[in-house]
Amino acid sequence: MDFWDDIGVKVTLDLVDGPVIQSRLFEKQYDFMFWHEPARPNALNNFRAGHQWNFSNLNDPAWHAMWEDVLAATESDEQIALIKEANTSFLELAPAVQIPAGFSGDYWQPWVQNHNGERILAFVDFSTKWAYVWLDRDMREART
Repeated sequence: MDFWDDIGVKVTLDLVDGPVIQSRLFEKQYDFMFWHEPARPNALNNFRAGHQWNFSNLNDPAWHAMWEDVLAATESDEQIALIKEANTSFLELAPAVQIPAGFSGDYWQPWVQNHNGERILAFVDFSTKWAYVWLDRDMREART
């Protein structure tokens, strides 16, 4: 986390196992903030006061008013402009620590057919992809 030190911000990461994370998240057992934020506009919806995924406990009336305007906009161009404004304001509030992405990889075997490394097919849908995958058992037998 040295890159935070370079700009005078003290960040402490407390790495714990899954059950402890769940307990802390939903019971709000932390002092300041908990989470990171990927770059997707609808994620900003999670930072409304009282939202179950508002792990930063953000409660900024001015920002909430901006986000309500985003949700109420009916024209795409208007909504895009409002999202940009709300996103800029969100980053100034800094309710989530921006961290670098980790390294990951996907492994594949030639007998796994109809799979190209997809991780999800839709938002929070990690399992449906396997309904479309099949194994070429003859190839597997021949190569292993």
